[in-house]
Amino acid sequence: MKRLLGCAVASTLVLVAGVALAKPPVPISECGTVITEPGKYRVTQDLFCEPDQQGIEVLASDVTVNLKGHTITCDASGEIPVGAVLVGDYFDPDLVVDNVWVKNGTISGCDDGVIFFYGQSGKATKITATGNVERGITVFEAKDTLIKNNVGFGNWQAIATFDGIGSEIKGNVLYDNFDVAIALEGETDSLVACNTSERDFFGVRIGPFSSGNVVRGNHISNGAWGIGLYGFGATPEQIFLPMASGNLIEKNIVQVSGVVDLAEGMGNPFTGDLFVLPECLNAWMKNQYVSAFGPVDCIAPPVELDYDDVCALDDDDDDSDSDSDSDSED
Repeated sequence: MKRLLGCAVASTLVLVAGVALAKPPVPISECGTVITEPGKYRVTQDLFCEPDQQGIEVLASDVTVNLKGHTITCDASGEIPVGAVLVGDYFDPDLVVDNVWVKNGTISGCDDGVIFFYGQSGKATKITATGNVERGITVFEAKDTLIKNNVGFGNWQAIATFDGIGSEIKGNVLYDNFDVAIALEGETDSLVACNTSERDFFGVRIGPFSSGNVVRGNHISNGAWGIGLYGFGATPEQIFLPMASGNLIEKNIVQVSGVVDLAEGMGNPFTGDLFVLPECLNAWMKNQYVSAFGPVDCIAPPVELDYDDVCALDDDDDDSDSDSDSDSED
């Protein structure tokens, strides 16, 4: 009994010491901040970034940037593109930054809001991206990036990935974006699930060289296009960029008032004409829709769906962290 009691006391002392030695989050109070050490960082006030000035650059792994409900606003009128939070370095693909989490705040007026370059296991959660010139949240050649529970409106594109692998884009609320809610270009083995797109020009758009992606349980009600997979060519025999292929589109609710709900087709960049290939290159199953464009027998007939039943959003809390969102915990 004495030995057990001694172990319990020792364990308690170690736990207390660990809590006492835990470092508080490092404050960030200005644009132009460059993070080169792992740890937790918190924004202490709204930030305004001047032309050609980046917001926060993260060049280290194992970093959490908590905006704490504040807004980062950019002046994108300068000569170089500016971002609010940049994870990694576009000009240094050998710099692989892993496990960086950006959360809890608003990004506005930047070229790109939050952008992940080349790294792995990045996360963007509870970010409101609005009025950004190019994109709200961007993934560029990064792996296993989680983009979850964000809001995007009034951007050119709300969420876009370029040559990413294993991205998860889940539970985001996107509306009134001028071009597209979610764009995948050269993306592989990624999941687009349980997002809503309203009044965006395009809901989900998947471009050439994209394969192995799953688009499931999304609710799209737009003015022009719903879900579209595409490539570029002049004729079926003259292809410039190959059709997205090997993707699964299932159990989505799509109804637009403009061009078409679901589409698998090639675009002619010279004439603007659309045409279909002789064979279906993707799997379209159990979607609720009205209109479709694609090869014969490619897109399965429409079905009636209950959004709550088909939504693939998992129940685990990816947003949980010992660093609480409340200021009192800092």
